[in-house]
Amino acid sequence: MSEIQCVTAILTKAEDVGENDRLVRLFTMEGGMLRAKIRGVKKPKAKLKFAAQPFAFCKYDLAKRGAYYTVTSATQIESLFAVTYDEKKYLAGCVMLEISDVAVDEIKCPELFVKLLKALKTLIYDDTANPYLVAAKYAIAALAEQGYGGAYTGKSSAEKLLETLRHTALVGLKDITCDDNAAANALKRAANDCEYYFDKRIISADKLL
Repeated sequence: MSEIQCVTAILTKAEDVGENDRLVRLFTMEGGMLRAKIRGVKKPKAKLKFAAQPFAFCKYDLAKRGAYYTVTSATQIESLFAVTYDEKKYLAGCVMLEISDVAVDEIKCPELFVKLLKALKTLIYDDTANPYLVAAKYAIAALAEQGYGGAYTGKSSAEKLLETLRHTALVGLKDITCDDNAAANALKRAANDCEYYFDKRIISADKLL
């Protein structure tokens, strides 16, 4: 019998497999990024639909079967799906999930997990912080967690804004005044850095202004 492992995770990516299954990537507090299959989740009355889409924040019970874990059950910890209600917040959230997906491997990254969770909650509950700045701040954190990045010494407005973000706490982002174009350009630059260092594309960043 497969041993059951319980993890606290945010689902970063989901891909349909076959007629009824879904292959997901889970950013876990305990074990970094894990791949898992959720069987039968595309059926009309599937009980785990809530746990099989991006932004799901759940306790997942996993059993190791073959190359993947299989989700045997899940319990929602908190709903983060309100991030999808606003276009800018949703796009910023998608960029953060993609950055997590490319930045995190199976090495434990509990501090980055907490930063992602706090950033997503900021998008949902704080209407005073620009969503793109929240995502750019998280991108800087992801780079730093893996030993990349550092001070932005360039003269462009995007680099100056990113350097300001490096020294600003998440709760202080509301005090940074800039328009959406400037914030989007800063996030684009941070996403480009993630693409360079992690050697994978951040597709959601292509949709920025």
